[in-house]
Amino acid sequence: LLCVSGTQLAQAQDAWVVGQSTPLTGSNAAFGKDIRDGALAWFKAVNARGGVAGKNIELVTLDDANDRKTAGVNTQKLLTGNNAVALFGYASATLSLDAMPQAEKAGVLFFAPFSGANPVRQAPPVVFTLRASYADELEKMLAFWTGAGAKQMVVVHYDDEVGKQNLGVVTEYLKKQGKTPAAFALQRNAKIDAASVTQLLALKPDVIINTVLSGPAADISKFLVARGALVPTSSLSFVGATQYIQAAGEAGAGVSISQVVPNPNARLPIVTECAKALQDSGVTQPMNSTH
Repeated sequence: LLCVSGTQLAQAQDAWVVGQSTPLTGSNAAFGKDIRDGALAWFKAVNARGGVAGKNIELVTLDDANDRKTAGVNTQKLLTGNNAVALFGYASATLSLDAMPQAEKAGVLFFAPFSGANPVRQAPPVVFTLRASYADELEKMLAFWTGAGAKQMVVVHYDDEVGKQNLGVVTEYLKKQGKTPAAFALQRNAKIDAASVTQLLALKPDVIINTVLSGPAADISKFLVARGALVPTSSLSFVGATQYIQAAGEAGAGVSISQVVPNPNARLPIVTECAKALQDSGVTQPMNSTH
């Protein structure tokens, strides 16, 4: 019934309108733009081959500046003002929280949120995820570090619903080994300063497990290196590997980042095809895992 409703709506339009809310401004703008640009490149390639059922795909992207409330307002605009037949590529689980119920109410597909967090994996039936779960990523990291003898894990996480759930995954895993991680909570979109890093180091981490985005993760790395505190760090794929490397510079050396898509430099047909689509769309920067 949901699919029939979406098809009937699209038949009254000249294109398949796909709606997206993502950060195009603010501290996470590079991340949001890369998600959008990768999608635009692929949709352009599909449209060049005749589109879908004779109609082009039109991506309408609204800027939410990485703010949950704004993403919710954008969703309402996309559904009622733009008559989107699907919602796609929201940049995090937090930005999806207020959007998913709206999609369910409207009977509209909510496809491929850019997250592996529990809220998008335990969601209404209109939500379809593609990424591996953060639990899978975190368990791989923790198995490596506990096997190497690390005892004090410090989890850098956002002080919100999704961030606390990521902390909970680490807590449950380590509980089986009789260990308890320390938590270092950050406000989403807040800047990292020297005092924050002093508090982090006071937790005496053997390893830092990072679950936040490239901006604050890079700032932490820079402060640590400036102090000569070389603490092993592993990060969820959510950080955005290329964005982190560019932001951290030399301070990012040695940081390990989980990946859930093929290497953008791999010699695989799917990678080659995507890279060509990106180049043909006019994007001049090298393709990265976020694209």
